[in-house]
Amino acid sequence: MLLSAGPVVLLGVLAVDRAAAAEIPDHFEQLMTKGNVEFEFYDSRVERPRYPGMAIFQLYVDHRYRFRYEFEQSDGLRHVKIRPVMRKVEPRLSHKIRLPERFDNDDRWSHWLVAHEFDHVAVSTDPRPIMLLDHLLRKLGPIRRAVEPAPWGNRQETVDASYVGRIIEEEIAKRRDAVERLIRANYERLDELTRHGVRPLADRDAYFKSLYTEANLEQMKFPYTAEASSLLKSRVYQNAELPFEAP
Repeated sequence: MLLSAGPVVLLGVLAVDRAAAAEIPDHFEQLMTKGNVEFEFYDSRVERPRYPGMAIFQLYVDHRYRFRYEFEQSDGLRHVKIRPVMRKVEPRLSHKIRLPERFDNDDRWSHWLVAHEFDHVAVSTDPRPIMLLDHLLRKLGPIRRAVEPAPWGNRQETVDASYVGRIIEEEIAKRRDAVERLIRANYERLDELTRHGVRPLADRDAYFKSLYTEANLEQMKFPYTAEASSLLKSRVYQNAELPFEAP
């Protein structure tokens, strides 16, 4: 099971014992490091979620930019034209895997449910969504906004650095949210194909390689496919090392 989420209220949470890291199989350990994964164990006598396991991801982006703007007339309206220049773009992910308390031991690594939740982590720690977000933000702009007052009033918002900064932040958030929705859609597709982990993937190699391709972006109705066209065709993107466990 999935999802991306904000704060979650949990009952009976236990922290993972990282001292047992030596017992973790290499594949899981690598995903835990790359995806910044933590476990939360719940008391199944208190909580009865729809699915026993859940991988929850959060996508962040640390960023810094400078900008300049100017006014222009277009189609009889006055517009502000904003040209941001990104000086720092650092997307990052974190994950929580929620499991019943009975998995709070070293035997968990051989269970199909744990393997399934780590397949979710492999979907989101795939380097391509981070590359997509980085590309979309570094290529951001120019941005145009009409600044004429509405015809039913005469109040016009002051266009200054604060106003321009809000517009840029809105555009950054749109792209971050679109990449998050893309990851979530691929999580949902994994659950459909495996019946939430009960059934193995027919072809693991083909499935994971098909993610975040142009065809996948179009299937998931990703709104910035055209803007990412040059990245999708690049060798560094097409040859990215994928974190899934081969069959």
